[in-house]
Amino acid sequence: MQSTVKLANMQKKIKADLSHILEQAITFVEFAIAFLLVILAILGFGYLGVLLFSLFQTHLFLKPQEIHSLLDTALVLFLVIELFRIALAYVAGKHVLGTVIEAAFVAVARKIVLYDYEIYEGTNGLLAAISLAGLLIALALTHLAVGYTDRNRPPN
Repeated sequence: MQSTVKLANMQKKIKADLSHILEQAITFVEFAIAFLLVILAILGFGYLGVLLFSLFQTHLFLKPQEIHSLLDTALVLFLVIELFRIALAYVAGKHVLGTVIEAAFVAVARKIVLYDYEIYEGTNGLLAAISLAGLLIALALTHLAVGYTDRNRPPN
């Protein structure tokens, strides 16, 4: 009887220790991802600076393709920053759904701002535009629903 109790206590301790080790490993991975996102943002910012410098060094006025490239890089940087905010909120144990929706808004806004109808064949361009509009409406409705839920949630 006593050995059975000792065995059960030992199993509980092993499970607790293993659970603690796994939680620490997950926390480490979360911080590593956040760190990599910071590195990506720094590298992207450096790339944007080099791109701007090289474009203005060759000529004073930018062509539409160059503006498109600069906007694409800048909006990708905003997306990386939003992903970093999600990682920080997640590591802090905060409610991240609102932050995820904001990042999705940035991603869809990037696609809308940089939309090029000419790359699609036939009616695919119109279908892509309608899809982006539908995605934007779905995100807006989700954002409203999450905001309504957060306002009506009882305080902790």
